[in-house]
Amino acid sequence: MFKISESATRVIANDTQHTISGYDEALLRNARLAVSVLETISTSKLPVRDTNHVLKAMQNSSAHLLEARADMARAIGHLTSIKRRSNQAPMAMGCPDEVEEVFTSGEKRVSETVVGSGIPESVLA
Repeated sequence: MFKISESATRVIANDTQHTISGYDEALLRNARLAVSVLETISTSKLPVRDTNHVLKAMQNSSAHLLEARADMARAIGHLTSIKRRSNQAPMAMGCPDEVEEVFTSGEKRVSETVVGSGIPESVLA
């Protein structure tokens, strides 16, 4: 059994929650930027070739953010697994049981709300 202090466990839980929130905020800002760019494109009569490059780069940026968020979720899953094998196992740290199960089950799941969204499953898994 691993020995981890309660305060360290709480700090890590808080930091991971803030990290995921940071990714969510970045995705939201990216989506807002995409809307602004699309509105500008539609009213400015910019060349299709140039705007396609911009839109493709923005799409890639969003995909990278989602991939980084998924990587962080996997890291949180590993941290959860370590916590479960420590003296802090009984402590609830704010992560729903369902999420902990997904992170530690080894299964790759895709949310039903994003299926068909055009986002590659490899980014969401």
